[in-house]
Amino acid sequence: ANNAAPALAHAAGLTTEEFLGRMNAKAKAWGLSRTKFTDIHGLDPGNVSTARELAKMSAQIFHEYEPVRYVTTRREYTFTTINTGITHTLKTTDKILGSGLLNSDLQITGGKTGFINESGYTYVLRTASKVTNAQVIVVLLGSSTSAIRFTDAAAMTNWAFRNYQWQP
Repeated sequence: ANNAAPALAHAAGLTTEEFLGRMNAKAKAWGLSRTKFTDIHGLDPGNVSTARELAKMSAQIFHEYEPVRYVTTRREYTFTTINTGITHTLKTTDKILGSGLLNSDLQITGGKTGFINESGYTYVLRTASKVTNAQVIVVLLGSSTSAIRFTDAAAMTNWAFRNYQWQP
């Protein structure tokens, strides 16, 4: 949920501006020269990147941050806030999870959906072969509908695994 970003900044003891500064510093450290963040929740059209840099960023995030991998591969995630004791359940907007759109020997190992008017429906999907553990990241930007982004991502992922072979 995009409203989680301000909560993360607060929990880290940072102001929004400090958190944003760290996001941009991390992007720079990862070599993402065309990625710039102007807000921490991803809804400002001033946030910019490229498909290539989003793939690189996603590879880093899904590799380094197990909690992100875990949450983004679940249909729903339930947690309790520490300060209030209130339980919340977040439901994914990722329609590939459990859809049968991917070949049966593939598993989702990370994903992120998005939408703002300026970039349309967006999607980053990381999958792995259950047989070889080879991984593919697909980035879609500017899809005209939510459904198209998922069918296109599944088609691209299935195609990549059918047409490429990875050495162990």
